[in-house]
Amino acid sequence: ANVANLLLTRATERQLEMETRLALGASGGRLARQLLTESVVLAVAGGFVGLAITPWILRGVVVLAAKSLPRAVQTTIDTKVLFLTVAVSLATGILFGLVPAIQASRKRQFDGLKGGRSTEGKQSKCLRNTLLICETAFSLLLVAGAGLLLRSFAQILKVDPGFRADGVLTLRVSLPDAVYSKPEQTRAFYRELLDQVQRLPGVQYAGAISALPLSGQGGSGTTTIDSQSVPPEDTTPEADQRVVTPDYFRAMGISLVRGRFFKISDSDGTPPVAIVDENLAQTFWPNQDPVGKRLHSGVSGSGAQWTTVVGVVRNVRNRTLESRSRVEVYWPENQRPYSGMTLVIRASGNPMQLAPTIQREVSAIDPDLPVYHVRTMTEVMGDSLQRRRLALILLTAFAGLALLLASVGIYGVTSYGIAQRQAEIGLRMALGADRGQVLRMMIRSGMATIAIGLGLGLILALILTQLMSGLLFVVQASDPLALGGAALLMMTAALLAIFIPARRATKVNPMAALRYE
Repeated sequence: ANVANLLLTRATERQLEMETRLALGASGGRLARQLLTESVVLAVAGGFVGLAITPWILRGVVVLAAKSLPRAVQTTIDTKVLFLTVAVSLATGILFGLVPAIQASRKRQFDGLKGGRSTEGKQSKCLRNTLLICETAFSLLLVAGAGLLLRSFAQILKVDPGFRADGVLTLRVSLPDAVYSKPEQTRAFYRELLDQVQRLPGVQYAGAISALPLSGQGGSGTTTIDSQSVPPEDTTPEADQRVVTPDYFRAMGISLVRGRFFKISDSDGTPPVAIVDENLAQTFWPNQDPVGKRLHSGVSGSGAQWTTVVGVVRNVRNRTLESRSRVEVYWPENQRPYSGMTLVIRASGNPMQLAPTIQREVSAIDPDLPVYHVRTMTEVMGDSLQRRRLALILLTAFAGLALLLASVGIYGVTSYGIAQRQAEIGLRMALGADRGQVLRMMIRSGMATIAIGLGLGLILALILTQLMSGLLFVVQASDPLALGGAALLMMTAALLAIFIPARRATKVNPMAALRYE
């Protein structure tokens, strides 16, 4: 739309030149070829600049997407998209360069030579305003989409994950089955490691879990609930299941709602126990004390041993911050040893300062074991939002570019329109109109066109942002704050783009403007 408007404006400003060439004997075809050649050169030059900066932009996208998209480093420029954008770039230059060229070659009235300056026809002015309206509408649509994602992102950051992430260090250790083939070996390794880590200065609590919340890992399985409060067919839910050590909940800051945490004494030789979350307790034992209730892994009648619930903890957002987790069951590591565990250490200071010391402790027990995924829990939460953050960054960048282009387009069209009205402005001021009156008149005239574009953009946003519903969290696609904020931002940018050339026009000497006429 910008290129089209600029080419149309350029053609109108060159009307005197074209008429002079025609009067001197140039044919219409020769004139059309000249203008078409100029337009193609501009389109090719602009397309070349776009292609030249694409590799740098692509590198930036790869860096942003490295943590959120699989195989992001293998991202390349898609050939089909490349050809499409090149075709659009050329077609824009050719189409909007050809139309004024044909008009100029067919025009034989020589109005410019008679009047001494170029004049714009009604059709050309209508087309320019239509392009400006469309550009404003689509820019508003993009800005509104970015606003909706921004509002959703802000709401996600307010979600209570069910734990306290600050001051927590996490790192992963996996025991090879060839070396740790017996359950007692696995149990002994983690007990010794956690005992050593717990003694380190600055460590408040040290625990471990089979699948860290928000890590993208986790296991689940059918769980049979011993309950008379729900129909029998609903007592075998698919529950998330995690194996934890006794101090895991304290290290993660997960509150105990009822009962107790696991103890060291909950070992292989004692009755099996479990801890459930509030969601499971409220679903299957409403208005009852869940402590002392029973459940087991597997379907009903599988012969699995019943396990007694000894505690209830807060609900934790294990999968994503946006979605509630399924009912959750925690098993004690002493009774169900697990080879791959993530250590969770709550520190009194900077948790990352403990990482080298803990790695040495692991090497002291088994020098062949690697320690990986060394991150703070705050980083884990941030990584879990990478996909949404990437979508937000990209759409915000596109919206910002659209806003910039729209502002440039509005500025260009306004500047040209004011230049066409320079004599009128001079005459008004010569007859006594003050600068403030003239400035307000030009702003009203320019904003009337923008208001149509904003209205059309809001209608489009209300319809098309419904397609974004799957990307939104809590916020509705018709959120008035996002849509209103986008409209206000567009209105402010448009007002500034109109104000600058309008104010400059009011400073012109009225007599100079009349002499120009």
